[in-house]
Amino acid sequence: MARLTDTRVAALRPPSVGQAEYLDDLVTGLRLRIGAGGRKSWIVRTRAGTKVLNKTLGSYSTLGVGKAREEARKFLEDLATTGTPRVNRTFGQLAEDWLDKVAKPNNRSWRLQKRRLEIHVVPKWGDRKLDTIRRVDVRELIDSIEGEVSPNRNLTLVRTLLRYAVSRDWIESSPAGAIGKPKIENARDRVLEMDEVRRIYVGADLLGYPAGGFMKMLLLTAQRQTEVAEMRWDQIDLGGVDKFEPVSGGGDMDHSEEAVGQLIVAGGDGAVDFELPEHALNAIALLVERPIMLDFHAAV
Repeated sequence: MARLTDTRVAALRPPSVGQAEYLDDLVTGLRLRIGAGGRKSWIVRTRAGTKVLNKTLGSYSTLGVGKAREEARKFLEDLATTGTPRVNRTFGQLAEDWLDKVAKPNNRSWRLQKRRLEIHVVPKWGDRKLDTIRRVDVRELIDSIEGEVSPNRNLTLVRTLLRYAVSRDWIESSPAGAIGKPKIENARDRVLEMDEVRRIYVGADLLGYPAGGFMKMLLLTAQRQTEVAEMRWDQIDLGGVDKFEPVSGGGDMDHSEEAVGQLIVAGGDGAVDFELPEHALNAIALLVERPIMLDFHAAV
């Protein structure tokens, strides 16, 4: 048969019933399949041991003849090298694998990273095949995210995941590598007046549980939001030690008695009941975008 070209493929008519297949004479196993409804798609048919494999590459509307040959060669090379075809994973599968194998074992803030993915990325890309994500898709995703710092944080997270996909040979290159941060971040070093601290502290009660307690702990400890959100009971000495060591080891905190008072109340029988169970603060780790600098040594 004549060699397949874009001009010839575009001119091919569908069969009256069933399907028709046209073999490519340059890449063994590559075929153009045309259905009775007019749909044209590329497949690769080959053998792996005793099994016959049929790999669908995509429709002719998205893959021209040259691109179809390129994709077919990649598939056949992977099969010859590893004995199994490369699995074309989705972004959702990538996120799950990265969280389990990288983020959870190594990052204290993995819950915050997971939450960002759940809010901003997975709803749009969860079922998206990794090899279909292009630079323009990354840019459109980041541009759709509102906020002063959230676009930058999510771009950094997407870059990290796509680099991980490259390291696992799931994609050839990252489409996010050349995209710059969309927002200019200005460092903030304003110190709140003590009257402002008082009003925020009192107003925190209006937020209810658990946001109110979280806000008070931020004020009392002057630690980063993730430090407060990820603190654990084994870091707090309820027996009279007047210092609390934050997760990062960035220094002791003042006002430890008031801070501990936000965590416990004495019961009628003298027992201690915990108002905030372990991990509860992680649920509101996204409430505060930046740490607040406070001068706790000023007179109240």
